[in-house]
Formats: sequence, structure tokens, C-alpha cells
Amino acid sequence: MNLDIHPAVQEGDDMVLDEDDAADFPFQDYRARALATISQLARDLVSDDDRQTQHAASRLKDMVLSTNQLQRLHQDCIGEIDGALTGLIFAARNGNATTQYHACLTLAQLAWSHDQNSFRIPEVPGAPDVLAAVLLTATNDRAKEYAAVTVGNCGANSSAAAEKLVQSENLMAALASVIRQRQSARLQETAALALKNCCSNGEPTAFTVARNQELLSTILDLARNEDNLRLQSMGLGAINCLSRSYRAAPILRRSNVVEDVLWPFLAAAVDDRHELMVLTITCAIVNLSASQEDEQVFAQWAGSKAGMKCVGDLVHCLGLALNDGRWQNVSFSVHSVMYPLHNLLRTCPHADHVLLENNVVEHLDQLFRDAVHATRDMETLELGVKATRCLCRDAAAQVRMRKIDLVASLQRTFALLDPARGWRLQPEELIVARRIVAEAKEIISELFESVVTLWMGHHVRLGGASLLRLIDVDCLMMVSDLAFYQDRTDWNSDTSMLS
Repeated sequence: MNLDIHPAVQEGDDMVLDEDDAADFPFQDYRARALATISQLARDLVSDDDRQTQHAASRLKDMVLSTNQLQRLHQDCIGEIDGALTGLIFAARNGNATTQYHACLTLAQLAWSHDQNSFRIPEVPGAPDVLAAVLLTATNDRAKEYAAVTVGNCGANSSAAAEKLVQSENLMAALASVIRQRQSARLQETAALALKNCCSNGEPTAFTVARNQELLSTILDLARNEDNLRLQSMGLGAINCLSRSYRAAPILRRSNVVEDVLWPFLAAAVDDRHELMVLTITCAIVNLSASQEDEQVFAQWAGSKAGMKCVGDLVHCLGLALNDGRWQNVSFSVHSVMYPLHNLLRTCPHADHVLLENNVVEHLDQLFRDAVHATRDMETLELGVKATRCLCRDAAAQVRMRKIDLVASLQRTFALLDPARGWRLQPEELIVARRIVAEAKEIISELFESVVTLWMGHHVRLGGASLLRLIDVDCLMMVSDLAFYQDRTDWNSDTSMLS
């Protein structure tokens, strides 16, 4: 669950640059002019003249705060120019308070929803240490805020950037210090969200954060903070992100996170304001369940009214994630929902009926159908087929799968995973692809073995002395349809089958 922090949302008093110029010139001409302007500004950023540096930082800030027509173009151009990002880091380190503010806001906006810039910024030599210094020593609180926003946006958009950022001891110590100081509520919340965003992006990043005792203590303190609901939500969100890491999860278990933090919150959460946090905690608990006793405790809660609502919300969020929707102003990656959903299906069969009532089969079918259009994500596809395989234990789920022809969607996935016809897979991806195909073939076998067995009983040679041979073919067809392709709820409404 990620929030890409948009600096312009907090910024309401800055000019928009060159909007008329874009209307007056063809696109390529305007782009060439923009590149030339940015190249000059990049040189000015490292000038010995403080006024020139401040002017250059201010001009670049105005460019990235353009309206949507020019915003992406300016983001692309500044990221492409050699020296522009280096110059902004230089200005953030050496400039006066105003220059630092302009430079940090520009960096934050450059990283907003821009994967390439999010990757490039932490790669600038010394960038993480400069952001750490701004967070700790800047006299302008807005500069501190935008330094934290830069970290959060880079961490949200690029797993490589997140890994680079969390490996910086100075930057992580600075974030933890800002969160603990509690001088400015907005700065504290922005730093906490930046830390949570970094936790969310990749297994190596989550493990690095979890084994950093200072960071883990900071996250647990946030999760226990009952005085500030936003901070508590970010702490719980970070725990949920870490729980999806197979190496970070054991560290959380040893810290007694489930017993000391998560279950106490669930027991006390009775307000609608806690709805998102309850879902977050539920995902973390099911991810961290490591023993039969843990699973039994969770299954008991999942059977309660609050638990069933939360399970329904989880499936709802999967549908939103597949369709780029948001729930309570939060966007979800498909992987962040599929991971706990698979664990829920694996450990809690009693929740199957709630999942089916909330159309989990249809959402899984969409996951496979949309794979051809989506960014290649082998891990999420594997979670999808494993979750589907778990659901096959339920006869009603099998009926639903046959009814919507989930097999056709799985077969399209086979084509994508075939190196000769589909994606060009790396060697490590080929290993995952083979596991996915093997799991999917088992699903197809389970869906049709009962149907095939029934009709084998009617076959002249295979049926032998089976009494099914006495049944008329049309009658057996109706039995097969009712048994394997019709929901029980359809029986009363579909009277034509019985007439």
C-alpha cells in the first residue's frame, strides 16, 4: 500500500512557468528550448554566486510545478540533462535557506510518479547524505519536509532507489530522529510516510529496515502512538510492508509484534476511522502467522462479524488494485493484496465462503486476463495461481471457476510464460514460470477431473457395468451442468433446467 507524495499538493503560492510558450511553439521546438534553458540553469546551480544559485533553483522549481501539460515534459528534461540533478543536490547542501527549500521541492517533484528520476536521484554521489543533512540541520522547515518527500517518492517508485536509500545509515538515522523529535507534526508525518514507503518496495529493502534496530523501534513506537492516528497508521502500514518479506518476518515475530502491537489494536478498534488500519493489521497478522496455534487464533477472529467484514474489504481492495482504484484515499499494488490473500487462503479455509461472496474468483480471473497488459510481475502471478489452487478445495469455488471459464485465462497466461511466444524471461524468471505453469495445470486438472470421471462412467468401454450408462445422454448433460457449472443459488432461479 503506497502513497506517492505529491509536493504540489502542499504548494499553493508558486508561479507556473512558460505556459504560453508551450502553446506558441511546436512540441519539439519547445522541448529543445527547455533543454537549453535547463542546461544553463544546471551550470548556474553550482555557481559561486549565491544569488545565481538561488535564482536557478527557483526557476527549476517553477518548471516542475507547471500544470499537467508541461509538468511531465519538464520532469523528463531535467532528469535527462547531465549535471541538473547533481546541481540540485549541490544547492541543497551548500545553498542558503531559500535555495535549500527550492532545491528540495524540485527534487521531490522530479521524483513524483516518475520511475526514472526516482532511480536517478539517490544515484547522485552523496545524495542520501545531503538529504540527511537537510533533515537534521536545515533552518527552513519546508526544506526539511521536501527532503523527506523526496525520500518517500523515490522509495515508492523505485525498488533500487529504496534499497539505496535504506542502506544510507546517515539518512535512516536522520529520518528516525525527525520522527522521534515531534517538533512539527507535518514534518513528523511526512518523515514517517517516507520511511513507510521505503519499507514497501522490495524484499532487500524490507530486510535492511527490519534488522536496523533503531528503525524497527521507531516503527513500533509509531504503531503504538495512540495520540496521532496518522502516525499510528503509518507505523502499522510499515509493519504490514515488512511482514511481506520472508527475511524480515522472523525478525518481527521475535519482536512479539503480533502479540504486543497488532492484536491489542484489533481488540480496541471500534471506530470507523480505524477501518483501514484494521485491514492493514489483518494483513500483517496473517502474513506473520507461523504456527498452528497462530492460525487457529486468527481463524477464530476471521469468523467474527468484524473479521468477515475485513476479509471482504481485502477482496474489495484486490478489485480496486486491479483497476487502479483507491480505498480511503490509498492506492494498493496488486502484490500488496495478493500476498496476504494467499496466506489467508492457505491458513484459514473457513474464510472461503466470505471470499466467494465478495467475488474473489472473478478478481483472480481478471489478474490472469490482465497479465498481458500489466507490468510483468512473476511473483504476483505465482501468488495468484497458488491462491486459486487453495480455492479449488471448495466445490462452490470450482463451479464459479468453470462458469467464468477461468481455464481460458490460465491458458493465456501459459502463452505469456512461453519464451518462444510470450515474455522474454530472465533465467531466474524461467524458474518461477515453470512453477506457475505446473500449479496452473493442477488447477485445470482439478476443475475437470470430476467432469471427466462422470462422463467416463457413461462410456461404452470405460463405463463397464456403471449404472450411469442407463441414463440418457441429454439427462446426464443436465446432471453434469447442475453439478459442475451451476451455483447452488442458481437452482431455484433457473427453472428451465428442471422443466
